[in-house]
Amino acid sequence: MNNSSIDDLPKCPQVASAVIASYISFLSIASFLGNSMIIITFLKTSTLRTSVNYLIVNMAISDLISAATNWPLASTEGLLSTTLVIGGSTATIVCKIGLYSRAISQAVSVESLLLIVVERYIAIVRPFQSVLITRRLRITLVSSTWTFALLVTFSLCLDQPNHRG
Repeated sequence: MNNSSIDDLPKCPQVASAVIASYISFLSIASFLGNSMIIITFLKTSTLRTSVNYLIVNMAISDLISAATNWPLASTEGLLSTTLVIGGSTATIVCKIGLYSRAISQAVSVESLLLIVVERYIAIVRPFQSVLITRRLRITLVSSTWTFALLVTFSLCLDQPNHRG
């Protein structure tokens, strides 16, 4: 049986923690701004509304959620564990939300990439069948990426033994 506590773990030097937190914060802001610009451009330009671009915007939305929930959590992880800003059940909930949103974002991105590949395959190999991808089918496919991701990653919300986010 291991009787070590979190205090027994090696600590990251304060300067390294600050550099890493700054870098992650910069990436978070850049990701948030970049993905927001993709979404805004798509919404303002009607000629960009193609099947592939719907899926790219779907990925941008999932990355936006990831940037809004995971990067801030990761950049403050060292601070949270050393200064105990939050603890107990609140820390567990925050960690699980971070894990869950990260898993959802990754699943939606992978599923969207897979759908882009399928759509490009149909457009190249069977160009006359690519017309069959209707607005209704696009909405169904984009919705299914989120539904599938939410269902598959739901197990992360369930109680897990002593796991840090």
